[in-house]
Amino acid sequence: YIEARYHARHREQLPMLASMAERVEDLHFGDDSVPDGLAILLRNMIGGMEVHLKKEELILFPAIRRGGMHRS
Repeated sequence: YIEARYHARHREQLPMLASMAERVEDLHFGDDSVPDGLAILLRNMIGGMEVHLKKEELILFPAIRRGGMHRS
């Protein structure tokens, strides 16, 4: 459920959000009322989130499905 509902949605929506921020920054370059660097911040955040999501998908969720994180 988490992978289908949240991970997929983040992967779909966050890159579009970063692209939109980049377009706004390009269009309003030099305007002090527009936050500069938001697109870069979002892209860095997306990269960090992708690492986190992959860890959950490859380690945490399979362990939960197996019944826990205990070792044999």
